[in-house]
Amino acid sequence: MIKKIFLLQTLICFFVSIAYGGISDGWEKQSMYQLHPAYLCVEDIDGDGDFDVLTTTDYHPGEYNSEVAWFRNNGGGAAWDKILINAHDPMEDTVKNANGITAGDIDNDGRIDVAVATLAGTIYWYKAPVDASSGIWQRFQIEEDAGNSFAEILLFDFNNDGFQDIIAGGYKRAVIFLNPGNPDSVNATWEKHSLADGTGVYINLDDINGDGNTDILSSNALSGSIEYIDVAYDNASFVFKRNAIDSVSGTFDSFCLDITGDGKKDVIATNISVPTVFWYEAPSDSNGTWTKHVLAENIAGMDLSTGDINADGIPDIVVSSFPMTGGTALSKISWLEGSMINGRMNFTEHIIDDTVKGPGDNSLNDFDGDGDLDLVVTGSTENEVYFYENKLFEPVIEMCSFFALPRRSKVTLLWVTKNENKNKGFNIYRSETIDGTYVKINNELIKAKGSSAKGALYTFDDEQVKRNITYYYKLQVYGQKMLYGPKLAAPRGILF
Repeated sequence: MIKKIFLLQTLICFFVSIAYGGISDGWEKQSMYQLHPAYLCVEDIDGDGDFDVLTTTDYHPGEYNSEVAWFRNNGGGAAWDKILINAHDPMEDTVKNANGITAGDIDNDGRIDVAVATLAGTIYWYKAPVDASSGIWQRFQIEEDAGNSFAEILLFDFNNDGFQDIIAGGYKRAVIFLNPGNPDSVNATWEKHSLADGTGVYINLDDINGDGNTDILSSNALSGSIEYIDVAYDNASFVFKRNAIDSVSGTFDSFCLDITGDGKKDVIATNISVPTVFWYEAPSDSNGTWTKHVLAENIAGMDLSTGDINADGIPDIVVSSFPMTGGTALSKISWLEGSMINGRMNFTEHIIDDTVKGPGDNSLNDFDGDGDLDLVVTGSTENEVYFYENKLFEPVIEMCSFFALPRRSKVTLLWVTKNENKNKGFNIYRSETIDGTYVKINNELIKAKGSSAKGALYTFDDEQVKRNITYYYKLQVYGQKMLYGPKLAAPRGILF
């Protein structure tokens, strides 16, 4: 094992790189064939409770007949079914050079629709059929602008009218399209609002300045700029205020994360020219200067995601490294484990897979329903989309009992373990019918107290209940697909 330690100048953060070879222990890899995958997004398309994966395809340079598809999550390690939304066959009215993809209920009919941005400067949305697996996805064109190639695309209700609007990052500028409220009408017109030149190409949405409103985080690989745009919408018009963070050639993806623990949103940015992941410390006031730090080196960062991979309560980071300019950086997928030591945020690199050539877009989600975060990544030069099941923690628990006890205006869940090996904690799920959908009700993981040598007693109070209604509960051990239960109880009623 080779370790390299890089101390930051401010000593707020240090980074450790751990080198492996191949696919590291703790991750199980599965492939989904997709020719030249470009972007992906994750959503439960078929409403079965499992996250599915949507992708676009593209091939640079030149004009390319793209494909838009979704992969159905069948669970249990089964193969993913590929289902076409828009075929790449030019005889079937293909799209050209599809890029960003996003999903949500665009027409408010209760089904998950899809929106796609293209390098050809076109924006489409696809109306979901009643059966997303076999029905026809009706395509609507929102924009055609040959002067602006689009990359990232997101949904957000900017004008608070109850309909999802679209924001697309462009190589010239980012653009917002306001949903007309009748988007599937033949005469529907999406109102276009362009941001300043140089905004985009890659965008994220977050309340960066802490004013309670959603801002646009923008990074532009062409200009190198990183900035956030304060968005105000009033009297049917937008006001955009640009706030510079930095300008570094090769800047790619960016994301918000409170690294210093001061309650302010710091910014992480990857770079494809300089094999370094940077982070920018938020100033004490909105007009201050952002302080630049090195988060990780030898990572030619493309896309990144954040989430608590090891369930320790501290966010981690996944980065796809795709070196395009030579140098020492490897083509690899890494997760940067976050930890706090003496009040300092630390990141340790763990390579998930260094066999993928050209890893790109990625997303962290619990795909298999075991409580932990799995990973999906495009292999842009390998004609594959890769799914990595998180097997870092595979606990072995001996359970003694699990009860649901009705109280006045609440239900107390009580369970006892005999021993707990490699246990991180528990989740509680609730439904109002025994065969219904069970929804997790604890905001944070209920931390384990036992060990391989002894068990423990646990209690959890569910106070978000109504009197005399029967509720059904299931208990999940973090990292296990199996759920204990169901147990049922009615507040101020009788234990069944």
